[in-house]
Amino acid sequence: MPPGTSALGSGDLVQMVADGPPPAVPDDPRCVLLGEADAAEMAALARATEPGPWGSATHLYGPFHGIREGGRLVAMAGQRMLLPGLAELSGVATAPERRGRGLAAVLVARVLAGFAARGDRPFLHCHAGNVGAIRLYESLGFRVRAPLRFTMLALA
Repeated sequence: MPPGTSALGSGDLVQMVADGPPPAVPDDPRCVLLGEADAAEMAALARATEPGPWGSATHLYGPFHGIREGGRLVAMAGQRMLLPGLAELSGVATAPERRGRGLAAVLVARVLAGFAARGDRPFLHCHAGNVGAIRLYESLGFRVRAPLRFTMLALA
């Protein structure tokens, strides 16, 4: 570890990429673009579901889309890293009591359509043990590119 840091945790990931066109998932009128006014709800959903690292500015990294039910944000997906020709799908989260209804698939398809419109190839990172998420991503055209190991650091 670099001097002056301490490890907060570590684990195994898979990096996945999508090679083809975005999935043909029907457009859902509940899918809306999220913004600054939604930041607190986005952070709460991320804390409740742990889709990966989420900080106070994560919602600003790129476009995020969400679905509300009963006025409450119950699912979201968006973009984190943007590199030349590549865009990272990130922050895919569905409230536990709303899972299994296809909300994540609708949101991922919306985000990937935006990537495709710009000519960006999608990639993502997923905890290696999150079999359900990996299965979802594979059904949407992703494949495992490489296993990875991560360590989260903090300033000591």
